[in-house]
Amino acid sequence: MDYFDFTGKVVIEFYTTGCLNCQMMSPIITNLERLMPDIRFYRVNADIHPDLIQKYQVTSIPSLVLFRNGQKLSTIVGTKPQATLQAMINNILNYA
Repeated sequence: MDYFDFTGKVVIEFYTTGCLNCQMMSPIITNLERLMPDIRFYRVNADIHPDLIQKYQVTSIPSLVLFRNGQKLSTIVGTKPQATLQAMINNILNYA
């Protein structure tokens, strides 16, 4: 079963509710969703969906897994400032 629509550019955020770094990333991801309307963002609670953690080979939380047309391009691990994260996502999804 596919949980996500992988058409185009996709970012999946893996988080847990007790993770302070994840809580710091949440408003940043919300802002990026508004600033990057051509990218589909999904949020996955790793505590509820350990199957997806395994499927997408996530080894640390928070993590962003980036896809273009269903192909996994990269994983970004940890907390980053919004401008840095936006530049990383743009570079990976537009040029990788």
